[in-house]
Amino acid sequence: MLAVFVVTCFTPLLASEADAVDVDYTKYYYNQLGEAEKNIYGAYSGITGNPTGSADAYVYEVTVTGGAAYTKEQAERAWEASRLDNPYAFWTWTVGTCAPNLEVAAVGGDLKVTIHMDNAYVDAADKCTSAKNVIDVVELKGKDESERVKSANSVLADKKYKLTDDGVGNVSGVLGDDTHSLTAEGFAAVLKALCDREVDGLKVGCIQVYGMLSHGATNKVHAWNQVSVNSQIYAVDPAVNNDKGAETCLCAGNYTVVSGEAFAKEHRAFTFNAWMGLGYAFGSEPLCNGGYEWPEDTSLVAQLVNYAPWILVGIISVVLAVSLVAMARREQ
Repeated sequence: MLAVFVVTCFTPLLASEADAVDVDYTKYYYNQLGEAEKNIYGAYSGITGNPTGSADAYVYEVTVTGGAAYTKEQAERAWEASRLDNPYAFWTWTVGTCAPNLEVAAVGGDLKVTIHMDNAYVDAADKCTSAKNVIDVVELKGKDESERVKSANSVLADKKYKLTDDGVGNVSGVLGDDTHSLTAEGFAAVLKALCDREVDGLKVGCIQVYGMLSHGATNKVHAWNQVSVNSQIYAVDPAVNNDKGAETCLCAGNYTVVSGEAFAKEHRAFTFNAWMGLGYAFGSEPLCNGGYEWPEDTSLVAQLVNYAPWILVGIISVVLAVSLVAMARREQ
């Protein structure tokens, strides 16, 4: 049930609201790789610690056993998939674009992959550990999938997190005790990390999706998430929710109205301008036609909020009546 979006594809596939889907979001992008790419992906999983080297020459070096015949393109695609599947890998991206800067060389019967890192990521592993320490203690509420997604989204909708936009898909950003500045890619990574956490026996299937955000005159590299709720696929855009409103794009479907446009029309998965060097060729799931129908909030607080204007009018009326009676008595 995979809907593949490439550079020239702008029409999303649609899922019927009645069609339940069985999607395994565990290693979702790994499952789209060829056999050689999967072997390289496995080698990347062994990356630990900070990159080695010196200023302007920090690198990770990975050896793929028996991979001498593998190509640079396969190494790049495996890297992209490994970064999308692992939310904490967000902190190990090179700065500048979402495309990896790597070289490959055959050494004997093996493949040596050299991944170049920007100076800002000399402490990549430390950033990852710091981020995980913060995310692991975030309070998550909800006893079902939809409420858990709502809780995770509300964390990032908090204004202590700030959306920073570089316009080129730069994923630099820091998640820590004092500074909470993230790009759209960062917001998507954190939401996935929150959904991946198992709390009270519950976690939510979630993937990161990269693509283009097109709205009005805006056309830029962007990132968002897909979540599986009650066997239906919905979209969440935590960056937009932080910037525009807490639930602007929360469990959105293809025909969810967002600023007058359908979600899938504004969010084009894995479609990039070639000059940006973003050549992803992955697929994502078709969204449910309609957005998630949230049950009516019947809590006492919600009811008080709903009836607050009438309660206020009633109080004013009572006060006015009492005042009029008091005035009448004084006149008598």
